[in-house]
Amino acid sequence: MPSHIAIASYWQDKVYEGDIGIDWADKPHKRCWRCGRMSKNRNVTQRCHIIPSSLGGGDKPENIVLLCAFCHKEAPNANCKDVMWAWLKNTSTSLYDTLHSFRAFEEYEKIYGIKFQSELEKVFASKFPEQTTSDNKIFFEFFGQFYSEKLISNSTIHFGEGQINASTKAFLLRGVLLALKEKTEWTISKERLKELEDKSNQVSVDFLGEEKKGKRVPRKHTPMTKDQLLEKHNDIKELLQQGSTASEIVKLTGKSSSTVYKIQKIL
Repeated sequence: MPSHIAIASYWQDKVYEGDIGIDWADKPHKRCWRCGRMSKNRNVTQRCHIIPSSLGGGDKPENIVLLCAFCHKEAPNANCKDVMWAWLKNTSTSLYDTLHSFRAFEEYEKIYGIKFQSELEKVFASKFPEQTTSDNKIFFEFFGQFYSEKLISNSTIHFGEGQINASTKAFLLRGVLLALKEKTEWTISKERLKELEDKSNQVSVDFLGEEKKGKRVPRKHTPMTKDQLLEKHNDIKELLQQGSTASEIVKLTGKSSSTVYKIQKIL
């Protein structure tokens, strides 16, 4: 079985990063290619066969992608390589580690008939009419406290799942909103407020996809559009149109073969 690094190296000059959930420059052997989850241990990211072994798929890099355990369970098991790439392209998210929160938001709307984000904004506006940056930090400080309390006391995890599912998370979010609606005292210590001002609140990062300053950042995944790539690498575009080979273009421009491949694929 090929290593995670070998698998990532094989695909990074063959697949446009805008079609998956990661940046190729951002440790692709340690991140799930769908949700962007980062593995502290490389082995946490699992090898997923594009064509299942039972249907004749081999153990070579060209038949393997890297997924977290959750996404691996949802990956298609079909005798068609195209369906895997279509699935990754159309179900991945543009923000690392937020896929499961977005799924919870969808479940919330199905269960309660209203968008979670809309209700959250209304509660915030009712409690903090001025909606300053400090107000936002205080609000999400209590949001996190309520969520942690309800996570411990009102939910559990299915055996073998490793994390709470979307419908359970939707239930917890409902409980948090009700608690926030009833809350009247929003005072926190000056010391804690200063801590919050020095860094964004992790809860807002996890649930709303905001960027934060800190050791582990769910970075925003914003690859260039195809037009932007063509504009930036117009020299490669012109050489390809003139009939130059990829190896010739690499020598002439000094750019990587993966960049040449991306432009070639667009054209």
